[in-house]
Amino acid sequence: MSRRSWLIFGALALIWGIPYLFIKLAVDGGLPPATLACARIAIGAVILLALATQARVLGSLRGHWPWIVVFAVVELAVAALVLVPFALLDAPSWTPSATAWAALAVLGVLCTATMAILIVAAGPSRASLITYINPVVAVALGVVVLGEHPGVVALIGLVAILGGSWLGSGGRAAAPRPTDGSSQAGVGARLS
Repeated sequence: MSRRSWLIFGALALIWGIPYLFIKLAVDGGLPPATLACARIAIGAVILLALATQARVLGSLRGHWPWIVVFAVVELAVAALVLVPFALLDAPSWTPSATAWAALAVLGVLCTATMAILIVAAGPSRASLITYINPVVAVALGVVVLGEHPGVVALIGLVAILGGSWLGSGGRAAAPRPTDGSSQAGVGARLS
């Protein structure tokens, strides 16, 4: 993988692993889970729509609008039917803390909108590997930020996750570079 690919992969792993921390901060700060989920999705959707409009990519969908509208309406209706009633029934009875609002902003902007952009940049195969890495990031943040203490089984699980991710991405170390000037283009090409 190129340096750019590794940077995108690292950013995805971090951004996909931090929602658990910010969800805990938001809920502990007074935002009910359903309200948090509904607001986070709405924030991300507004940002992505604004970016798509600014980049003028919506024009490429011309002729497909009826199906896109049907799909969007169905998706929004399902989300509304599932999330909004719970959000309304479980509305906070007090004003959530500043930490809760900040956590919601991070979840909506970074963990929803930015994540979608990075997934496109990384491509589907690399993006799927991130789902295996995010528990590692989540546990590390729990230890560093919240002072949590994972048990032996959790640590064994993390090692298994990292090993499985390595195997899932090809399970090979990079080929050593020849130092004698000879060419191993065939081997290097197969491993890159």
